[in-house]
Amino acid sequence: MSNYLNGDKGSIIIHSSSTPSNIITLTEANASSVTDSNSIKFSPFQNGGLNYIVDSLATEDSGRSVDGMMHIQWILSRARKLEIQLPPCTFAYYSAIMNRVLGRKYYVTFIDPVTNTEMTINVYTSNGKGNLYSGVVRNGLIQGATFNAIELKGET
Repeated sequence: MSNYLNGDKGSIIIHSSSTPSNIITLTEANASSVTDSNSIKFSPFQNGGLNYIVDSLATEDSGRSVDGMMHIQWILSRARKLEIQLPPCTFAYYSAIMNRVLGRKYYVTFIDPVTNTEMTINVYTSNGKGNLYSGVVRNGLIQGATFNAIELKGET
């Protein structure tokens, strides 16, 4: 699977197993024909379409001792959360992605901005949203559609 993103560092692949297979680049034209067996490759919205957050969680027993020394017991370290914004899209395009991610566990392959390397992580999506417009306004496109991809297991 190496270098599938050659020259296209902005792309994201959503897939159901740890290695993408049957990769299809999602377009408006093929959105309604995508099946669960496809790995979907798409580019987030150009301006701020991928927000990257890294969180670490410590136990409640962590803190400073009387001598001022900090003691931390990590529960989870460097867990990634991606907030992905889709480009303005049709209902079929939106549906093809949201039906694959909402309330599911899946894998995302992307370029990690911290390490500048291709990375695949196991994630889940708890919510998604978008501004829906009629056919009269903005050509009936969904704009500002976003969803989060939260890593199930960070580094320990």
